Amino acid sequence: MYRYYVYGHYTDDGTLFYIGKGSGGRLNNNNRNSAHDRIANKRGCVSKIFIDGLLEDEALALEKDFIWHAEDIGFILTNQNLGDYS
Repeated sequence: MYRYYVYGHYTDDGTLFYIGKGSGGRLNNNNRNSAHDRIANKRGCVSKIFIDGLLEDEALALEKDFIWHAEDIGFILTNQNLGDYS
C-alpha cells in the first residue's frame, strides 16, 4: 500500500534539521531525540512532506538518500541513525 512519505523538519527560520519517513500523522509528532527536541523547542518545528504515496521500502531508501545528500551539502541534522538501518 502506498501510504508512506519522506518529510523534513525545519526551524521557524527555514533551516532543515531532521529528515524522516512516516505514515499517518508521524511528521507532526515532534518527539524524536534530545537534540531534535532541543532545537524544536527553542527554534520551532515546521513539517514539510518531500514526497508521498510510497511503499515503505521506497520511503526508507529515499529517506536514507535525502539524509546523505543533505549532510553532503552542509546541513547538520539531528537524525541519530542517518538513514542506515542495517
